[in-house]
Amino acid sequence: MGNALEKTKENAKQYAKLYAKRKVKQLVKKVIRKVLLKVLKKLALYIGKLLLKAFLSLVALIGIPGTIVFLVITIIGGAILIVAPSLEWFGDDSPITPEEAKKQINQLILDSSELEQYRPPFKLVTAIDAVRILKEDKQPWEIDPEPIVNGLAPDFEYETHEDTYEIKKVIETEVTTYTYSNMGTEGCQTREEISSAFCSEREEHKHIETETIIEKETVKREFLKSAHAWNTLDTFYYKEVDVNGEFAKQSENKEGNTKTTTYKRLIKEWQLDTVNNIKNYEKFDSTITSLQFKDDDINLLVASLIENGIHMDGYTGSYFDVFIENGMGMIVPQEYMEIYIAANKKYGVDWNYLAAHHFIETRFSTMDPMISYVGAEGHMQVRP
Repeated sequence: MGNALEKTKENAKQYAKLYAKRKVKQLVKKVIRKVLLKVLKKLALYIGKLLLKAFLSLVALIGIPGTIVFLVITIIGGAILIVAPSLEWFGDDSPITPEEAKKQINQLILDSSELEQYRPPFKLVTAIDAVRILKEDKQPWEIDPEPIVNGLAPDFEYETHEDTYEIKKVIETEVTTYTYSNMGTEGCQTREEISSAFCSEREEHKHIETETIIEKETVKREFLKSAHAWNTLDTFYYKEVDVNGEFAKQSENKEGNTKTTTYKRLIKEWQLDTVNNIKNYEKFDSTITSLQFKDDDINLLVASLIENGIHMDGYTGSYFDVFIENGMGMIVPQEYMEIYIAANKKYGVDWNYLAAHHFIETRFSTMDPMISYVGAEGHMQVRP
């Protein structure tokens, strides 16, 4: 596991290097010096004055052009992967502190969903912010995280099912009856017929008459049908289950000589059956597309996410993710996968290594005329 993690980090850094090398030629000296000074300032927070002094010596030794390459490859391609979640790029000249920026982003994330497991990760938002800072040449506080969080926020769909309950009402009525015993006075019909004695003695008797009424009741419940988050689409399926639970007393009312006690039990309940979980990066793709991220920007972003523990398993979009030993090896156009698989079967070489070789030689059609470092031309150099 440790080796796989190290290889994952190394792959992420290789991405950063590839990204950096392409961007070097496009950067003007003014921007480079600006970025250089910013990053050097942040380096002081991490490696102290000694390393900063050594770095400045490097500038003096090899000059700005040579340092540019080192800077972009090592700092932009590496430090951004580490610094992004800490927001330490908010310096003394920033109108807000890193703590205030964190609080703002965390509140936006909290408000994005009541279900915590579907909220966009903090590190994802800050990684996108980091790439935007480089891409758009903006100050950190000029990047508004709200559109990013809103774009990555989950969407939920609900459905309604009815649970079935049995309602039992027990009605108890106290009834009084009387019996009379003869005292020996015959012929007496009423009390008025005698002066000092009753015709008979009355006895009072009380008893409870019980009536039970059974009814059924349905109660509607709302269930989560689907959850579309930034990296997944979960679909939930439910089934009705016979429960036949125990009766529980709900209420007791008494009016006059009648007492009504109500009991309730669950007899049929809708329960979760299965969850269909598929990786879905539509929200992620839509968000970075709206920001006009190019392939290099995406490569750097994915490398940053991997470095900070945000896995991109199954990422597609217009690409197919290749994973080498549990880590991201290369983002590969899907149309080349059949070629790699065929070559793997024919030559016994792992297709992921062929993909890496293909990228180095051809940049997946982005280099013209795609001449490799040893003179081979075109895609045929990697075909089986």
